[in-house]
Amino acid sequence: MRDPAHLSQRWMSVRAVMSFVATCLGKSQKPHLLVIVPVFNGEEKLKRALHSVDVFSMECKTSLVVCDDGSEDNSISIALKFRARNLENFRVVKARMNYGLNTMRNLGLVTARDLDYTHFTFLDYDDVLQPVGKRLAKDLRGDPELLRGQIERYSKENEVSVKYFAFAPSIYNRRLLDLVGYWDTRFPSGGDYNYLLRVYKAETIGIGVRIKYSNLIYQRCEIHGENMSLNRSIQRAKNAFKMNEREKILKASDLSSLEFNIDINSYLEMGEQIK
Repeated sequence: MRDPAHLSQRWMSVRAVMSFVATCLGKSQKPHLLVIVPVFNGEEKLKRALHSVDVFSMECKTSLVVCDDGSEDNSISIALKFRARNLENFRVVKARMNYGLNTMRNLGLVTARDLDYTHFTFLDYDDVLQPVGKRLAKDLRGDPELLRGQIERYSKENEVSVKYFAFAPSIYNRRLLDLVGYWDTRFPSGGDYNYLLRVYKAETIGIGVRIKYSNLIYQRCEIHGENMSLNRSIQRAKNAFKMNEREKILKASDLSSLEFNIDINSYLEMGEQIK
């Protein structure tokens, strides 16, 4: 009887070859970015986020999915009005109840499963995507599985602005869904961090995952009363450089499971795509 560990190693090698072949076939392919915007009671700031995606789409092929997590305000109406006059590939899905952020991210990916996007990212409803479509194509040269950009947090009142590497503005290659799966819904928060660790583990054990960093600001986030206090956010941003050292340590950490897979049919029952 063959050693299960040996079989696992062979399967990882096969997936590495598959990833390499996909890279070779897709080197000349222009990026098509899927932007997923989870929202919960975000009527005051959602329109600004959607407008930023519209501007971004002028330089890069873009699809957009808004996932409403059971909002009780006019978030859905705002998304539908915006969809009527903007992006062609724009889908709106309303969850049947409040499931949480990571579930909404997975629901967005499931909703867009038939689109021909090459990369995806997530945008909070109170953040804005920067108009860097042309530069993004350059940053994606070499076809990495993960491209980590920077986010700028700013305060209008205090005129404070800081930028640093964060989880939010990451650009994910679609191949990662086959390599490490979806967002782990067992984490009520920290889903980005968990996903990043799984990607790092995939890179460490050599199954065809490459990570690239960019100094470009992909997203901007206004610090306001609904996310964190100004002082705490600014201090956290100033200390963000320590995160790179922490990631180097955790990069070698052992995780109980590399992949987190989902039941597509169950997700289809969680929400209704509004036509």
